[in-house]
Amino acid sequence: MASTRRGCPRPAAEWEAALYGVLPEVRSLQVFRGDLLLLDADGSTRIQLRQGAGIGG
Repeated sequence: MASTRRGCPRPAAEWEAALYGVLPEVRSLQVFRGDLLLLDADGSTRIQLRQGAGIGG
């Protein structure tokens, strides 16, 4: 189900590919206590997206 029409979510692999394309230093994704962590090659957290936090300004 790669379609985003009618609220269908994108598959996880598609999101991973998009993130890796924009943030080449990110090597893996991990969920920890509901937060999404984007990790670099040595396992350090590059970006942490908190559950329930909005994105924008």
